[in-house]
Formats: sequence, C-alpha cells, structure tokens
Amino acid sequence: MKIPFNYTLAFLLHLTVISSTFSSELAIPSSRVLSPRGSGNDHTMLPFGLLNAGLESMRYQQVYDGSDFSRRFPDGVLIQSIEFGPYLEVFSSQQPNFQVILSITPMEPDGLSTVFAENIGINETVVFGPSSISWPNKPLDSAGAIYSIPLDAPYMYDPELGNLLMEIRNFEPEVFDLPSNVFQEVVAENAQGDTSSRLYAYSVDATEGITDTLGLLTSFTVQPIPEPSTALLWLLTLGCLGSMAIIRRAR
Repeated sequence: MKIPFNYTLAFLLHLTVISSTFSSELAIPSSRVLSPRGSGNDHTMLPFGLLNAGLESMRYQQVYDGSDFSRRFPDGVLIQSIEFGPYLEVFSSQQPNFQVILSITPMEPDGLSTVFAENIGINETVVFGPSSISWPNKPLDSAGAIYSIPLDAPYMYDPELGNLLMEIRNFEPEVFDLPSNVFQEVVAENAQGDTSSRLYAYSVDATEGITDTLGLLTSFTVQPIPEPSTALLWLLTLGCLGSMAIIRRAR
C-alpha cells in the first residue's frame, strides 16, 4: 500500500520534534562525570549530614555557571530533577523537612556574596518542598546510588539570563534507620576557577554565611527547550495533521 506523501511528511516532522525533547543528564562542574562513586576531588556532609555535624538546621546556596548548560543546550532547559553522588555507602535515611529553591543570578562562581539575599536573582521558584525526602539504602557501587531530588514542577532555565543558583533549606537533622554514627557525605569539587561554588550557614534562618570554592558534584536531569526551527516544525506538524483531519471529514 502506498502511503500518501502528506502522511509521510507529518510523520517525519513529528519524529523530529519528539527526538528533540528527550531528557538528558548534565553533570556540573562539566569537567567531571557524575557516577555512583563520583569523581570529584573532595567531599562534604553539607547540606545533608546535619546529625553528625551537630547542626539543627542549615541554609545553603550553590551557583552553577550557565556556560555548562549553554554549551550543550543554548536555547535553555527544563530542569526535572537534581542528583548528588555519595562519598560513602548510601544508608537508608530521611530528610524530615527539606526545601529546594532555584533562581537565575548574576553572581559568578567564586563570586557569591556572603549575604544570602544578594545572590538571589530573577525567576526565584520553590521547586521542592518544604517536604520530607527519603534516600535509598544501596551499595556505593550499585546503579542509581545517588541522592535524587525530583522537582515538584520542571524549572525553565535560560543560561543567557545568568547563572543558576540553587538554595537548599534543611530545617532539621536527618533520620537514619541505622545508628547515628553513620556519616552521610556527598562528592564535591574543590577547585579555584571551576564552574561552581557555595555559601552556607549553620542555621536555616541565617541572613549571612561563609563562602568557599567547593561545590557539590551535581547532575541535572533536563529536557532541552526546542530551537525556534524545531518549534516551527512542530507548528507545521500540527498544521499537516489538522489539514489531513479536515480532508478526511470532507470525504
């Protein structure tokens, strides 16, 4: 059976649009690759391991250079989840009251202000919580042995508008299924001049904190925003499908 040309065209256009919307993984700093064991050069308990650090709460900001995003996705992305690599074996635990906020900041890596409010930029959005979140109990070398935070709603990020700022507010210490001498640490990159750095304070209500060049090795699950040409193809696809529907009804 011969397939009409307009059906073939619509099908090819539709495939082009679908192929541009698959989710991708993006590791930052881009010079590192996030794996179950991680490949950073440092590690830290902050902002998750409050119990062993003797802390009641924490406020934490980390900036990510937009170039790490624009290099692969120049038209921007929808961020769907944020993941961190563990330094030690992941034991089952729960963060009872936890919040993640994203915004687009003019601040640069290694250039964060010590005042939290001065780093927050446009499009500030609560993307998770405040809510509880559980970490699975998995061996360090198993697949998916990561701290994963699925966002309540995708966050649209355009790197042309500035760098990405992640703020974590951890309102109370974690709860372990095991004794409290378990350490919960994540892999980090500690290098002057790389594409990430942080600001932190030992209270969720703090207005000022401590800056340094360390940053959590982070993996973002993102969906690329289609280029204008791809969006045009999508409109053409809809037009073709609509025309075919009208022709079928007319017949």
